[in-house]
Amino acid sequence: PRGSRAPDFNELYVRFAHAGGRVVILGNPSLEPQFSWSYSANTILRLGRAGQLHGRLFRHTPSNLIRSQFMGHEGRASVYQYNNIGRARMQGGSVTYRRTFGRSWDVAGTYQLLSTVDFDRHTPLDYAPRHRGTARVTYSSSKLGLTLTAHGNFTSQTFFGTTRRGDWEWMSDFSLFGVTVIKRLPKNFFIQGSF
Repeated sequence: PRGSRAPDFNELYVRFAHAGGRVVILGNPSLEPQFSWSYSANTILRLGRAGQLHGRLFRHTPSNLIRSQFMGHEGRASVYQYNNIGRARMQGGSVTYRRTFGRSWDVAGTYQLLSTVDFDRHTPLDYAPRHRGTARVTYSSSKLGLTLTAHGNFTSQTFFGTTRRGDWEWMSDFSLFGVTVIKRLPKNFFIQGSF
């Protein structure tokens, strides 16, 4: 299908800083809408009564893609600005496995392989890791009013932009793991904690 998206207010007008002021992102009032052609194919395979395998292949070919691009430095801060990229391509696939065990346990995991090209700069797209994965295990008990989830995700090294000399910069691979606990209280109140 053919899609389009207009720039939002932040992309047009807002200047904001994060990472302790080390990264500054600028809006750009001259942004134009982005357009894309998208293609995908999906398949679902049931594995018994409690398991499911979902596969997906996709390809997006956007024009005027709205992305933040490295513009230079202001003191210690790296400065990025939203701009339109003339042509780009994003393609890849993902596999998701999910299985329930009885009424209390649910296990799910996803792996994604992604290939991107910015045809204007002849580089990968910024912040688009080639490999990405997530995993989640959930235990729930209606009798105890308790839901406990252990979750994690990882990404491979990610293209970050180019240096002042034109060399490619890469962010290190990244992983994050955590636990979330939700307890139901009387009168349908809930308390939640994450670690």
